[in-house]
Amino acid sequence: MQLLGELRQAVLDLKMDEVDRLTRTAHKEGASPEQIIEEALIEGIRKVGDLFADGKYFLPELLVAGQAVQAAIAYLEPYVVNAEQTSSGKFLIGTVKGDIHDIGKNIVTMMLKCNGWQVEDAGVDVDSDTFCRMVAEGDYDIVGFSALLTMTMPALKETVAALNEAGLRDKTRVMIGGAPLTQEFADEIGADAFGRDAWDTVNKAAELLDGNRSAQPTGG
Repeated sequence: MQLLGELRQAVLDLKMDEVDRLTRTAHKEGASPEQIIEEALIEGIRKVGDLFADGKYFLPELLVAGQAVQAAIAYLEPYVVNAEQTSSGKFLIGTVKGDIHDIGKNIVTMMLKCNGWQVEDAGVDVDSDTFCRMVAEGDYDIVGFSALLTMTMPALKETVAALNEAGLRDKTRVMIGGAPLTQEFADEIGADAFGRDAWDTVNKAAELLDGNRSAQPTGG
């Protein structure tokens, strides 16, 4: 659909009004919310993130694009059809210490909720002690750590290490996600999975949840 390409470009060009108009038009003309989010909004914001990483866009541009995408997703959210699943898990998500960005985290949160997950959002700039306290006090199947900046990648490693030191690592599975991250980095720090994007995160979270269930003893 040509509109989706125009929508991607509008995100890249930071045209907030156009992002809103094209999102509504694409939806009215038959594009599914999932298609609009995945093929236009997420792709557009990913390209904005690339420009930010390359030093061609700066924080104001990143925030404008993020606000436009979040507003578009807020419009689409009521139209997303929940996945047919009899039960879902509990997911704790937050952006690690030193990183105040929440664009990717908020998109993932919305998609998880639309697929039946209970999501607790810890917010941004969350230190390892706070994550450990929330995991200790909660009953989360998965905790997801988000990082957009390369310089905050060490905070991911420190947070996973803190869970280990607190004796909490066996209580929950760990996922990481964010523009500078890779599966290799996830393996290096001992995370259970790397979410490449929102849809990949939802799929891998379901796989981890199934793994949790199959690993638990029956009865008692």
